[in-house]
Amino acid sequence: MADAMRAHYRIRWNADILHRDISSNNILFYETDDGDVHGLLIDFDHAIDVSVPKTTRHLDRSGTLPFMSINNLAGNVEWVTGLDDWE
Repeated sequence: MADAMRAHYRIRWNADILHRDISSNNILFYETDDGDVHGLLIDFDHAIDVSVPKTTRHLDRSGTLPFMSINNLAGNVEWVTGLDDWE
């Protein structure tokens, strides 16, 4: 799980991409030959480029319902942040 969260952090801050649909369906785990388990963040269908100002507001609700942030569920037109994804 920590691998997937580190990937989210790096993608957000290094590539200005916000995933917007983190859920148990979008994190895969795999085991290496030496027995280590790693996580992968997948499915960027709802991702936005946060360097483009028009895409950083909640214009619509997106994500998997049980995993959506309170801000997103309430339909607030607040700025989307990485904390919305983590929540």
